[in-house]
Amino acid sequence: MSNVVAEKSFSKGVQSVAKGDFLSGLAYFEAAIELAKKVEKIAPPPKYLSYYGLCLAMVSTKSQTALELCESSVAVEFYNPDLFHNLARVHLRMGRRDRAYPVLLRGLQLHPSHRGILGDLRSLGLRRKPLLPFLSRGNPVNRFLGALFRNDQPLVEA
Repeated sequence: MSNVVAEKSFSKGVQSVAKGDFLSGLAYFEAAIELAKKVEKIAPPPKYLSYYGLCLAMVSTKSQTALELCESSVAVEFYNPDLFHNLARVHLRMGRRDRAYPVLLRGLQLHPSHRGILGDLRSLGLRRKPLLPFLSRGNPVNRFLGALFRNDQPLVEA
């Protein structure tokens, strides 16, 4: 039996995610996973689990479970930039910008014009190199000099 029913539910879930409706997406992806398991007797594809993990992270406090689902999906379908994007979004939701950045770069290597990845990279912004590269970024001297030479904010309020 083909997985047409599960794929329809998955497609509706992707549409919900595109609209920012993660709660509806969660329901659609959960249905797609259950349909694949019980009705069609196949293991749910990694893309189902990845999108389910993304929605789970966005609407609940089960961030660790969501992260594990997305990481396992990326491990299986290491060629799918959408799954890297989902994993990065979960990292961002968890406040882990440092972990999201390399995941986004890996997804960008797979698909250089991926709109979602490019948008997330733009929103992360670019950090300039520390003024004194032989000191760490968090060193008080680098922090002071960075504030002193930063164009967008004055060092001292007038």
